[in-house]
Amino acid sequence: MQIIFYILIGLFGLLGLGTLNAASQTKFRHLGLVLGGLCYLGGSIGAYALDSWWPFLIGFGMAWMVRFLSGDQGK
Repeated sequence: MQIIFYILIGLFGLLGLGTLNAASQTKFRHLGLVLGGLCYLGGSIGAYALDSWWPFLIGFGMAWMVRFLSGDQGK
């Protein structure tokens, strides 16, 4: 069970780093992408530091809150 936990930490961290990388590659830096990436990365770091699963839920929830509060870049 612990190996699955560490795999999730790695995947969440890669998701956060990938989102931050995408935010830096766009022509204008959108604040919603940066905040979303930081939420995912913070959830990953928090889960690793606390050795618990609930920072994943908080990070994911905060990223969705940023998206719904006009943080989504749009189409």
